[in-house]
Amino acid sequence: SSPNLRVYTPEDVCEQLQDAAREYCEEHVGVNLEKRRVTLPKIFDWYSHDWGTTLGKLTWIATVLSGKTRRDLLTLLQGKHTVQYARYDWRFYPKPFRQLGVATPSSPIPSRRSTSSPLSSVIECLKKESGHPFDL
Repeated sequence: SSPNLRVYTPEDVCEQLQDAAREYCEEHVGVNLEKRRVTLPKIFDWYSHDWGTTLGKLTWIATVLSGKTRRDLLTLLQGKHTVQYARYDWRFYPKPFRQLGVATPSSPIPSRRSTSSPLSSVIECLKKESGHPFDL
């Protein structure tokens, strides 16, 4: 399945993207030490070119995971392992607005502390995280 729909704010977009990546990977990445197998969501197969290699992909995933799943993945990366992709779940599971981080009548609307555009905030976050200049 896809990552949850979220609302991001320009001033916190880096942290919000990191949180979203961590939550998605922790929910959908499986590591089986006994079978030496990593199970990834199908979306990681579709966008494999973003990581260059399977090792690059698994290394990035290890940076966003925590706890036992991260330790197990790092253990597998030291030896032979297989990667399989879970079937994509095309069903739609709507969540209440509160879980999406959307302002509801009972929650305050986030203030806009920044005058930068959302796109420029994302580009700045990508520059900071990757070291790439992203000259667009």
